[in-house]
Amino acid sequence: MLFRSVAVVVQRGTEYLLMQRLPGERWAGLWDFLRFDERDAADEGLPGYLRRRFGVETAGHAQFLQLTHGVTRYRIALRGVHCEWRHGTPQEEERPFQWVSLAGLAETPLPVTGRKLADALAKTLAGPLQLRGDSRGKKSRKATRGR
Repeated sequence: MLFRSVAVVVQRGTEYLLMQRLPGERWAGLWDFLRFDERDAADEGLPGYLRRRFGVETAGHAQFLQLTHGVTRYRIALRGVHCEWRHGTPQEEERPFQWVSLAGLAETPLPVTGRKLADALAKTLAGPLQLRGDSRGKKSRKATRGR
């Protein structure tokens, strides 16, 4: 079964918005980009969903990465979308948020796919977008740029 999710990289100047995973969620305690099931934003579109759920106004949404990975018996297609923060204070119930520099992302505890997004983001800013294989010796994957 294939699940489709979106991880949104919200940029404010030289910082990126992260949310902390809550107890009971997958990756509890780790930090992550704004991640959710693609169907959640289907009715109102990505900007409207980000405004309603997280309280942030964004613009310039562009897909910069597509990953397919497995979690237990499920396959997940993850779209990495970059956008610019316009205004609003990130908020969602009890969830902590933080703004982190690109250098700070390297030291922030992220799930594996969050780390791949951060690495792809760094490479996008430095030049051509390409991902290394993971530490288990899997083949290298090329990331795609799309809009």
